[in-house]
Amino acid sequence: MFTLPLTRAEYQELIADKHRSGAANTAGWALRDGHGRIYGWHRQVAGSRQWARRDTAFAAFIPDTRRRLYLARIGHAVTATTGIDELSDLLHRARGDIDTTQHQPDNDDGETQEGLFEL
Repeated sequence: MFTLPLTRAEYQELIADKHRSGAANTAGWALRDGHGRIYGWHRQVAGSRQWARRDTAFAAFIPDTRRRLYLARIGHAVTATTGIDELSDLLHRARGDIDTTQHQPDNDDGETQEGLFEL
């Protein structure tokens, strides 16, 4: 949910968030991998069961508990954001404007660690 690859509906919703009045002060959550690359973004929603707190936002981004624990172990984390910088980065990555393959360490078998559990 709101992670790469984005669905058309998610992309359109994030574009609307980016162009919303007051977007420069929007509080959000960014899902990042162990290298700091952004894989998901959603605005914070006060009172929401999913988007009000960091831990529930992580669960909303990655609903599968086992997968979420694995990703947390390899460095994935949710961070609070303000403004649209991280949102813009995610939209650029979704369009392919940013190379998503650089700086991914190889495992012994030649696959990237993130590839084991695609976001």
